[in-house]
Amino acid sequence: MDQIDISGVQLTKLKIIENAKGNIYHILKNRDLNYNVIGEVYSSKILSNEIKAWKSHSKQTQNLCVISGEILVILYDDRINTKTYKSIKRQLLNSKDKYFLLTIPPNIWYGFKGISQNESIIINCTDLPHDPLESKNISIEDFPIKFS
Repeated sequence: MDQIDISGVQLTKLKIIENAKGNIYHILKNRDLNYNVIGEVYSSKILSNEIKAWKSHSKQTQNLCVISGEILVILYDDRINTKTYKSIKRQLLNSKDKYFLLTIPPNIWYGFKGISQNESIIINCTDLPHDPLESKNISIEDFPIKFS
């Protein structure tokens, strides 16, 4: 498990077990260091060159991995009380050589862009069920960080 330039954000290399009938993609086990509890698991599709941004959760931790396609994730730390305040991190995730679990703690802004030719599929294993009252959204146009 690696720290990736923003306090509390972790990048964990995931295991792919090759199988002639179809590969097996590990995501999260209850003995993993970044495992807390699973509140919800869902998948999200993102189309090529589309952007889903910007979101931050006040309580929920995200555990993202890409099982099909490729995305660019951008993270921004606006937590005044951290040593990585105002840090920006760009991370590629895919289902091949960048098959990682990206753990995003609460209060980190994030967004992602589909960069493969076809749609990408993201799996998110959160530690709390979805609650719209604990998340914040800012439109792409109003956020200071741009996808380019």
